[in-house]
Amino acid sequence: MRKIPLKTCAGGHYFHFGIFAQLVKILPLINDDRVPEEIQLVISTDGVPLSKSSKSQFWPLTGLIGNIDFRKVFIIGLWHGQSKPSNANEFLKEFIFEAKQLSEDSFSYRGKRIRFKIVLYVCDAPARSFVKFIKSHSGFFGCPYCIQEGEYHGWTLFLENVSVLRTDFSFRQRVHEEHHVGNSDLETLNCDMILDFPNCPQHLIDLGVTRKLMRKWFSGPRPNKLRPAEILKLSTRMVELEKFIPFEFARKPRSIDFFPQFKSTEFALFNSYVGPVVLQNILPEREFKNFLVFHVAVKLMSSKKYCYSLNDYIKTLLLFFVDDCLAIYGDEFISYNVQNLLHLGEQ
Repeated sequence: MRKIPLKTCAGGHYFHFGIFAQLVKILPLINDDRVPEEIQLVISTDGVPLSKSSKSQFWPLTGLIGNIDFRKVFIIGLWHGQSKPSNANEFLKEFIFEAKQLSEDSFSYRGKRIRFKIVLYVCDAPARSFVKFIKSHSGFFGCPYCIQEGEYHGWTLFLENVSVLRTDFSFRQRVHEEHHVGNSDLETLNCDMILDFPNCPQHLIDLGVTRKLMRKWFSGPRPNKLRPAEILKLSTRMVELEKFIPFEFARKPRSIDFFPQFKSTEFALFNSYVGPVVLQNILPEREFKNFLVFHVAVKLMSSKKYCYSLNDYIKTLLLFFVDDCLAIYGDEFISYNVQNLLHLGEQ
C-alpha cells in the first residue's frame, strides 16, 4: 500500500502536490502552439466540510491557467484538520515558496522558457479575510476595497455609496491599521493586494444578493413579502419553465417550496434568465423594475463583449440598484454583499 508523507501544519496535516508538478501534467494536454509564453495562474482556496456529523474538513488549494481556453482546475495543496488552519501563513508556506521561485526563475517546457505569474486569488469573503489577515466581512472595517466604517444595526451595514478606495500601496503601508489583523506572507509575492483579490460572483451575486432579494419576497416581513397566492403563482411559473431549459444548465427551475435548498446555480439561473419572466405582474412594479436593473447589470458583467466597453454604464446601474434597494427595503438590506456590488466595476 502506498503511503503519502503528510506534514503537520497549522493544527492539521498538509500535502503539497506542487505547482510545477501539476503544470507539467496539464500542458501536454494543450497543443504546443497554444502554450503561452507566460502562464497566468488563478488561485483559489476555501474550506470543505467532509460530513455534517463532524468538524473534519479539507482546505484545498487549487489552480487554473487563466490565459488559455483549456479550463482544467488542478490541486496544488491539500490541508486536513478539525477546523480551518490555525495560521494562513503556515498553511500557504510551501505554495508561496514555490510561487516565488517560479515567478523569479520561470521554467522550461519542451525547450521553451515559460514565464510564470499569479494574476488572481479567487476566494469568498471569509477565506479572503483569512489569507490576507484583514478584518472579517462582518467587522466595522471589513470592506476589502474601501475604507468606510460600517454601522451596527443587528449586523454590520455599509451605507455609504461613495468612499475612498484602498490601494496596494495603502494596504502594504498599513495606512488604515484598523483594517488589518496581521501580516500576510502573500505580500512577499508580486501581486496587488487589492485588485488581485476580486469578489467571487458565485458568493456575492448568486448566494449573496440574489438570495437576499428572494428571502425578502418569500419569507421576509411585510410589506416586501409576497402574498401566499402570489408565491404559489410564481412557483407554478418556475415549474412550467423547466421543460424549456436546455441541458447546458446544471439545474432546472423548481418550486419555491425548495427555496431553502436552492444551490448557487439555481440563483444564477434566476438572476440571469428566468427571474424577469416569472416575476412580471407578480412583484410590485417598483420592486420589479429594481430587479430588472440588477438583472441587466449582471448580464452585462457576464458578457466578454460588454463587461469592458459598457463598464461605466454597469457601474451606473449598480449604483442606482443599491440606492433604490435602500429606499425600497431599508437600511438593514445594505449589507456587505450589497455594498460590494459598487466595487465590481473596478474589478
